[in-house]
Parts: sequence; C-alpha cells; structure tokens
Amino acid sequence: NLVGIQPEAFEHNTYSTQEEEKDYNGYVHNMIRWRYKKNMSDEYMNNGMNKIERESNTRLVKWEDGSMTLHVGSETFVCDQIPSAKAPKVTAGGNFKNGYLYLSQKATFRATATGDEEMEETDGGTVLECMGGIVSKITPRPSSLQSDSHKALTMAVRQ
Repeated sequence: NLVGIQPEAFEHNTYSTQEEEKDYNGYVHNMIRWRYKKNMSDEYMNNGMNKIERESNTRLVKWEDGSMTLHVGSETFVCDQIPSAKAPKVTAGGNFKNGYLYLSQKATFRATATGDEEMEETDGGTVLECMGGIVSKITPRPSSLQSDSHKALTMAVRQ
C-alpha cells in the first residue's frame, strides 16, 4: 500500500513513532493523519455548528479537467477513479454491488436527571449509520518516478 490511514486522532504529546511503526509494520511514510484543531490557549476550536474542527495532513484535489490528486504531507499522488461494477437497477434505493459505506458510532443512553442529580450514562452498544452506496473507488499512484513514494515502492517490490 502506498498510503496508510491512522484512524485515531493525532496527539503530539502521546505520539510514538516506534509504536506506530510497530502497529503498521514499518509502513508510516505516507500516513494520513488528523487531529482536533486547537487555538492558542490549547482549547478545541468549534466550527460554529457546535462541532469541534478537525485538520489533516492530507488534501484531495479535484481539478477542472476532472483528474484528482491526493496530497499527503509533502508527497503527491495521482488518483485513478474506478467505477464500481454496475448491478441491476432496483427501484427502492438502488443496489450497489460493492456495498455501502457505514459510519460506526458508540451509542450512549442518558437517564433523565431530577433536581440536582447528575445524569446517568450507560453504554448503548454500537450504531451503524449508512452514508450511501459505494459507486467508485480511488486508487493513488506515485506522481513521478523521482518521488519518495515511488522509490519506497520499488524497494518493497525488490524484497
């Protein structure tokens, strides 16, 4: 794989290069990372819609001609968009041969508090929210033969 994704929020004070290299078998060169955005007072920033802002080391750019590039840190990848295999049409909601994308969230139940009591929270298990059908996939490839990604890929193939 040319690009890895770190699902956990990046925290500078708890980040360990050795731990991440162990978790990803030494492959951390083009790791997509994200974190919650903080202000100068080290407080999380709100986006105005009551959600904490996030920032990433990655940008996906779609150009005027329809082509796409993925920028991870200082590396650039050309992206090929591959349509999924078409399945027969179904009138109610569609039928996606490659499945659907789900967002997994932990649910919490809150008991109603009376008076000065604190609200009691209990684990509600996992909730899956369907975000939509998968209609295509994006495959990144090194942008040039001189890129660090291409050199790393060449070395990996040789071994």
